[in-house]
Amino acid sequence: MRDSIARLGVASAIVASSCADAMAGPVTSADLSGNSICFNIGVDSFMRGGRFFSTIYGNGTWEIAPGGVEIDTGRFIGLLPLEKLAEGKFLAHLGNATLVGKYCN
Repeated sequence: MRDSIARLGVASAIVASSCADAMAGPVTSADLSGNSICFNIGVDSFMRGGRFFSTIYGNGTWEIAPGGVEIDTGRFIGLLPLEKLAEGKFLAHLGNATLVGKYCN
């Protein structure tokens, strides 16, 4: 009986995780403008007017683009494939890295 309950718990966790990923959607300017996101590797600040600061990539600019956010700094120029999850959380897959973040302000 205990083994069956444990399996049910694991199955429920897998379904809940799949549902959270299924609720992912594209980010909008309103989601980012004036906000900072604390990721598992650093902080990205999306200032109003398109200015950008990252503890990893430095100063630059940002704008919403198809598939995510276009970032232009001295260390990174390209698309950050950022998605918005439920409850103010964010997800991006950049190369082999998975970035997980949330609003930090």
